[in-house]
Amino acid sequence: MWRSPQRHKVTKTVLVSLCLCGVSLLATRPAPAVEKRRVVILANNSGTETTDLLTPFAVLRDADVADVRIVAPASAPVTLMPGLTILPDATLGETPPPDVAIVPAMHDPRDPRLLDAVRRWAAAGVLLVSICDGAWVLAHAGVLEGRTATSHWYSIGTLRAQFPHTTWRQDRRWVRDGTIVTSAGVSASLPLADYLVEVLAGRAALSDDAPAHDGAAFAIRAADIGAGALNYALPWRHDVVAVPLRDGIDELALGVGVDLLARTYAVQTITTANRMVRGRRGLRILPDAAAAPAADRSVEFASAGFDAGLADIEQRYGAATRSLVALQLEYPPGRWPGER
Repeated sequence: MWRSPQRHKVTKTVLVSLCLCGVSLLATRPAPAVEKRRVVILANNSGTETTDLLTPFAVLRDADVADVRIVAPASAPVTLMPGLTILPDATLGETPPPDVAIVPAMHDPRDPRLLDAVRRWAAAGVLLVSICDGAWVLAHAGVLEGRTATSHWYSIGTLRAQFPHTTWRQDRRWVRDGTIVTSAGVSASLPLADYLVEVLAGRAALSDDAPAHDGAAFAIRAADIGAGALNYALPWRHDVVAVPLRDGIDELALGVGVDLLARTYAVQTITTANRMVRGRRGLRILPDAAAAPAADRSVEFASAGFDAGLADIEQRYGAATRSLVALQLEYPPGRWPGER
């Protein structure tokens, strides 16, 4: 059918407008939401190491690269060792297999509920990451059989004896064998958490390359034994330190500060508040008391760095006590926060 040039021009204009409108609508339509990876930090209600748990919790939540939850066998409070009490985000029964499961050191590494979860997650191909003596949980679950792993320097000898079919290394801050990553002592939690951020963000591939570390160089000396014994046995060396809690508190600075002081064997920390508080990253923290009536001093921790805390310990309790604390944390001087 014949069309006038004017009608053809109008039709063409309309079609072009409609096409441009469609392109504009497609351009402004929000992209489908990408589901975040699920990271579970396993906790034992009866006792879980403070810094082992709080470091990956804080670093990963700050980075916002995953949905991070603290999961325990029961919804009851979780006692952190050597200090703090928190509430978990969920229970094991409520938790589907995550993408990554982080296992801190536990008071009871043979808890069958924890071991069953680790075995199920290992069978499902979950990336299992133990921090410090969290390796005991993985070893008791049987998932380190025939693999290479590491742990806290003090435990390596016993682990070698009890689990001879695992190759135990001490020359790296962490060791990766397939879908299992194990780390050296407590202070390795920070560089490992930073590495996990890079992996989860897609900026680094999961690899066998980890910072060198001489775990075999750590050993208990007579001076360390003497410092610990004197601090523990002499009451006039003891301090009761009140730690006020408030909403928005930095969970990592709090955890590291309490952890360091407790390892002096000269300090009892008492967290104080008249109710449960929520930390800056959403952690629910339960106070030890409404107030610490017999406290020698009160302290609020401003830094999550080990160097500042160790310097304060040396000033108050001496170089031998500082050395004792660093030894327990398997802390190479100058590496925190230099590895960040």
